[in-house]
Amino acid sequence: MPIAHTLPGPWATTWVSLIEEMLPSGWPWLSGAADRQHLVRRRGRHRRRPGGQVHDHPGPPVPSFAPEAWQEVIADKRRPGKLVRRHFEICVFSCQADELVRGDVAAVDSEAYANWQSQLLSWEDCQPHLAIYCAEVGMPMKTSEFVAQLKLRMTGVAATVDAGYPDNADLLIDEQSRLSLKARKSAGHSAEALKLATAVKDRLPERSLLEILTRTTRHLRWFRHFGPLSGSEAKLADPLERYLLVAFAYGCNLGAAQAARHLGGRVSAHELSYTVRMHVTLAGLNKAIADVVNAYLRLDLPRL
Repeated sequence: MPIAHTLPGPWATTWVSLIEEMLPSGWPWLSGAADRQHLVRRRGRHRRRPGGQVHDHPGPPVPSFAPEAWQEVIADKRRPGKLVRRHFEICVFSCQADELVRGDVAAVDSEAYANWQSQLLSWEDCQPHLAIYCAEVGMPMKTSEFVAQLKLRMTGVAATVDAGYPDNADLLIDEQSRLSLKARKSAGHSAEALKLATAVKDRLPERSLLEILTRTTRHLRWFRHFGPLSGSEAKLADPLERYLLVAFAYGCNLGAAQAARHLGGRVSAHELSYTVRMHVTLAGLNKAIADVVNAYLRLDLPRL
């Protein structure tokens, strides 16, 4: 279903026009879905018409709905004014999914579900094949014989369950005749499992994540992208240590408060959050990530 039909109103028209305007060639299934809305250039600046784009700094224009983290990714640096098609597609549907989760966008008729019974074969179509099907699965073709066979099977299963109840210590029946199961207790690890765990532990010695981060700073110096917003030299007592702790706290998704508790008073939550606010920018963080990813791609592991 085209986006213009799924997402009604100006919101759909805006995204469809952006796709047709910014990509080298519009998507075939979106052609004709909305009128194009062009940028107006005036004195080296871009001004947005409703549903267009906004861009007030040098470089290619970027869609106004795209988050800051996406803007550098989707812009095609080799062709100013164009977007990288595949990256832009991912950005569009990522933003669409976020707005659907928040409730800012709703799909038309999303509350209506198809009737699954209408997709089944009619009885007239099944009747000629009924005898062959019953013979293959071992079921009687007549209704009375089918019901009798089903009752016999259910009675047999019920008798088997009743006979095994006294020996089933995990199944309980209370005074209201309600069934409940106890939590299953582990029978312990087998000798083979313990042997495997010992071998893995011997071959993979324990490593410290902070130690690994420290080694990456020596080889990659990714911390050079962090610093005061003014561009002056950091006035922290030990900038490298602080940046390492910040990368550990936020890279592990602990946050400042949780990381400070685990670090045993070595640094406070305020000091960590202050360093993030005053020394780390999105552009610098992306450059540090690029250094680490590029170094990883030069290793042997990604080529396996």
